Amino acid sequence: MTDRVLQSQPPSYRAIDQRAGRLAKADLALRDDEKCDPWPPLQPLSLFVGVLTFVDSLIGIFMASEEDKQVMQIVLELLVLSISAVMLFVESVDTAILACLRGNSSQTEGAEDDEPTVSPFVRQRRFLHYFARYLFFPMGRTVMYSFLAVLLYAQWPSRADVYLAHVLVVTALSNFAVSWTCSPKLRQLREAFVNSNDIAETFAQFPDALGNGLSPAQFKDMCRLVGISLTRNELAAAIQALDATQDGSILQAEFITWWECDI
Repeated sequence: MTDRVLQSQPPSYRAIDQRAGRLAKADLALRDDEKCDPWPPLQPLSLFVGVLTFVDSLIGIFMASEEDKQVMQIVLELLVLSISAVMLFVESVDTAILACLRGNSSQTEGAEDDEPTVSPFVRQRRFLHYFARYLFFPMGRTVMYSFLAVLLYAQWPSRADVYLAHVLVVTALSNFAVSWTCSPKLRQLREAFVNSNDIAETFAQFPDALGNGLSPAQFKDMCRLVGISLTRNELAAAIQALDATQDGSILQAEFITWWECDI
């Protein structure tokens, strides 16, 4: 009887029922994935490690003894300083600071605002996203954190540098694990759409996103619609990779550009 009722429905209603069924299954899978996610939030960890590396290199340059101020040592410290600064910029340290300040001010005023925090340096981050896009993917950050760890290991026998290198290795392995699980899901997300019209129809289900783009929560809901569940770190990695404007949301044009490319 139920099958006859479903068959008698118009194709649009049957499509809605099928999509609702996929959404329910994806919700269950999402809860299972979140329970199985062994990694802490990677962005706070990356910011913490980046700040430590940046400060350590500054100390190595300006507070080192005369015996340690050799040319090769200074070159290594400057290289670590520049790479750590770039990685802090990639990890949106400015946005994180503004979000903390905004959170404190909203708690003081007793108001709640869900609008994303936009940094004044967003234009520079767009430039970096365009010319060094690999840094905005977990595998690219894995390579850079591993390279930083090698540079710090090269400063043996400094214990502080070696301990910091251990932390960078853990950060690199965490990014590698997220890349290992997120890349197949992004590939599945690309294959879920036939053409740009299909993408436009999906975005049309989120009227608030037509002008401002999909928020992270809406992007997660869109992935659920096509039967894909993302953990907390996978969602953050996907947003960071797809967000070409670096404003914290996914525009339809950005998604289509990502869908058409092979990255």
